[in-house]
Amino acid sequence: MKVKKERARENFQALLEAAGTLFRRHGIDAVSVSRIGQTAGLSHGKLHGKFESKEDLAADALSYTIHTVNCFIADGAGAAAPSLSGQLDHFLSLEHRDDPASGCAMTALASEVGRMGPEVSERFAEGFTELVDIFQESMSGGSGDTEDRGTAMTLVAALIGSVSVARAVAKGDPKLSEDLLRHARRVLGDLAE
Repeated sequence: MKVKKERARENFQALLEAAGTLFRRHGIDAVSVSRIGQTAGLSHGKLHGKFESKEDLAADALSYTIHTVNCFIADGAGAAAPSLSGQLDHFLSLEHRDDPASGCAMTALASEVGRMGPEVSERFAEGFTELVDIFQESMSGGSGDTEDRGTAMTLVAALIGSVSVARAVAKGDPKLSEDLLRHARRVLGDLAE
């Protein structure tokens, strides 16, 4: 019985990872549940009954993906020592811009989430709040100051918007996209000081 439960947990995690990657790469509406199952290596029978709807799957996948990426950012985005500067460098990098499938789900899906139901929106809000907490901690050492909180919220919203717009214009005007990321890095770095 223990092996069966472990296998079910592994299947569930594979499903969330596949959904998160496919949703970030193609958008929630563009990906079918059967494609997610195939990517996760699961049969239709193993998918049946796990979620009431695709939107339920999207909510769980969004939570899982946002939390996973937020943990990576909190740990310093791969840097030896976590720092606000390193977090900003990662978030506003060309690598992050060019790889939505493994980057921040909020930058890839913000506008689409706004058209979905309350559960998906709630999960996005939870992830946004978690990322605000991470940046507030990096900026102020965890002070509960409301001014620091407001600055952190503005910073995170500006990061999400900057990457989203940089992605949107990258194919049509690569220089504009790169300039946007570079200027956002400078301005947001100043804001966070």
